[in-house]
Amino acid sequence: MDIQSRQDNVQGITMINFWDSLAKTSKKLMFEQPFYGLYLMMLNKKISTRVPTAAVSKNGIGYQLEINEMFWEHLTEDWRIGILHHELLHIVFFHPLTATDYPDNEARMIATDLEINQYIDPNRLPEGNLSADQFKAKYGPTIKLLNDKFKKGDLTKEQYEKEMYLIPPRGLYIHDFPELKLEPRKGTRYYYDKIVKAKNDQSSPRLNDLLAGMRQELMRSDNGQLCPDHEVWEEFDSLSEAENKLMHSQTDWQLKEVAEQIQKSRGVI
Repeated sequence: MDIQSRQDNVQGITMINFWDSLAKTSKKLMFEQPFYGLYLMMLNKKISTRVPTAAVSKNGIGYQLEINEMFWEHLTEDWRIGILHHELLHIVFFHPLTATDYPDNEARMIATDLEINQYIDPNRLPEGNLSADQFKAKYGPTIKLLNDKFKKGDLTKEQYEKEMYLIPPRGLYIHDFPELKLEPRKGTRYYYDKIVKAKNDQSSPRLNDLLAGMRQELMRSDNGQLCPDHEVWEEFDSLSEAENKLMHSQTDWQLKEVAEQIQKSRGVI
């Protein structure tokens, strides 16, 4: 779907109340993947402007889901399901609580996204069926133009974000970095170590471009890659060791409770 078509489509999407559309998408996730749908029901949700897309943040000794309403409005329903699944996987993998394990925050943000996007149907993620090069060919010139205008100060942050929301927020995948020869489903530690090494020896031009975009607070790198933004995870980074363990235990208990409920109601997970 090109940008103009998506603009036209959004005219209809914005007519729907945010909470109604979130409820509709949550029900569909519940039907397709009961475990994640049920856990989502347990989370507090809030509209947020402090995150450019969607993010998991701290809520007492638990989690909550923050969603930028403008970002949400520009997603198709399939993509909304994928985004919710993406954020829930961060919780399931305990990613927000791993700051001490992965001190290089840039590498951590990239590694965690590389890991969890492998567990989501590409059809459920924005332009997930396009390779990085195909995506760049389709949207790259527009993204580069917007980045240049933003860096020069010709666009305010609000104007920049508004224009970027018209472009599908394609996430990160292991095949985006062929020179790193990343193996599938190897765990966060594996991807983190690979990213740190490539970062230090400058062996991946695409990674260098992504890191440059992240440091300039861009939504996309010049190559079109979505710059991971887990800034709200800083709330978890300040937890004491005891608080971190408590939150880990609380989350572990909740996940097991959800699994048991699904098992009782459906017989299988």
